Amino acid sequence: MKYIVRMGKLVRKIIVTISLIVILVSVTLVGCLEEQKASTADGEYKKIILESNIVELSESSMDIITDQRYDPDCECSIEFIRQVDVSYLFRNIAGRDVSVRVTVEFYDKDDNLLGIGGVKTINLLKGYTEKAFTPANTISYNGKKVADVHHVKIIAEEA
Repeated sequence: MKYIVRMGKLVRKIIVTISLIVILVSVTLVGCLEEQKASTADGEYKKIILESNIVELSESSMDIITDQRYDPDCECSIEFIRQVDVSYLFRNIAGRDVSVRVTVEFYDKDDNLLGIGGVKTINLLKGYTEKAFTPANTISYNGKKVADVHHVKIIAEEA
């Protein structure tokens, strides 16, 4: 009888330990998810504006591509901005299959238009959400004022 009681206490300890581990891991993961959402909302989405009534952004990013060049005045390498890449994933909210024409306008901090990238056309099925970034959903700008790019506007309209 004492053996059964000891086994019962051991089983309770194991269950309590496993429960505590599960709770601890769950709390840790929830904290990570909240941080990711906050950084995405505070970072990239403020610099990327979508103008559309047929799609919404599922994900987006604006990447600054830099390069090095030699400066003979200081006899050193200087980093410069070579281009800006805007990547986007759309979710079709039109309620039907649509063909979407995408262009991206690049602006400086004073909201002056620096250049336009694109035009790309994609077909999205009703309710479909794009899953992965590819060259097909990335538009680049490498004009004279590329270093001044502050924010962009993605224009997605029916083709």
